Amino acid sequence: MAARFDVMDGMDHFHLNRDRNRVRVIVERGNPFEDYGDRKFEERFRLSKETVRWLLNQINDSNVHRTTAQRIISNVSDIIASISPHFIKFPRREEVCSVMYGFCQLDRFPGVLGTLSPGGHNAELFCNRKSYFSFNCQSISDHNLLIRDIVV
Repeated sequence: MAARFDVMDGMDHFHLNRDRNRVRVIVERGNPFEDYGDRKFEERFRLSKETVRWLLNQINDSNVHRTTAQRIISNVSDIIASISPHFIKFPRREEVCSVMYGFCQLDRFPGVLGTLSPGGHNAELFCNRKSYFSFNCQSISDHNLLIRDIVV
């Protein structure tokens, strides 16, 4: 038993050194309000610049501390995730033919039931300062862009 603890102690030392020797990569983030035109901004964030500015002003005016806002967002996200199975579902048997036909009509994709999205066209924007993706989302959509499955 004593030898096992020695090995484990060595592993802890290894993990500490590995983290210390990691090269830090700092990614320069742009300002979406400046980087995107009105149309692109709305396509990217699904909200207009005016709406986002209004929301930011509401948050700033409420004097909510950042950690409190993060906790609220986390709680609301958990609630949304808990009810999502009622709304996000793979096609039922009676819908399968319709969805497959939709893909076939869309771009001659026979036998397709859904498309996989591993994070979108701009997934690289979610790479954090430690060089890993802190926002991970995978979704499956049908031919009408209806989300049929999601993993976050």
